[in-house]
Amino acid sequence: MELKQQQTIISGLYMFLIISTVLSFVPLGVMQMLSLILITIALIIAYFYKFKKDEESLLYNHSVYLIGTIWIGSSVLVFGMLAAALVVFYFGDHTIIDNAMAQITSGGMLDEEALKSVMYDYMDENRTLLIMASIPTIAPSILYFVYRIVNGYGRAIKGYRIAKPSSWL
Repeated sequence: MELKQQQTIISGLYMFLIISTVLSFVPLGVMQMLSLILITIALIIAYFYKFKKDEESLLYNHSVYLIGTIWIGSSVLVFGMLAAALVVFYFGDHTIIDNAMAQITSGGMLDEEALKSVMYDYMDENRTLLIMASIPTIAPSILYFVYRIVNGYGRAIKGYRIAKPSSWL
């Protein structure tokens, strides 16, 4: 495969990651699912080209880099989300949820609208904590994805390899 074809494939994979990252910020479930599908497709295609190409090719080099970016970035994101959840669990005001649980325990039923109301009220009550817990715990993974995508895409469109594609940075 010639260099131009490899660059086109690599650019497409980086575009999948860019679109996936942007869609992950859209607060709609369907967009979140589309983001997950795109990043999964990019990962599968990167693995395909990693196993198909020789180790000296540009496509192999960037496939290894993309695979590392997805796995490491996703792992950092999961740990960040767990840390944020723990902060909210320990320091959040759970009165709204406790009241809803007491109502359910006493035999009352909550319909879908009431459950949505509980969720929105809980998020309103804990908005500052949710934001303050998210910034230091989730931002590193976002910055990691942005750095790796910008670095990799910039090198790919110029036809350059990544010096150490398996490294964490």
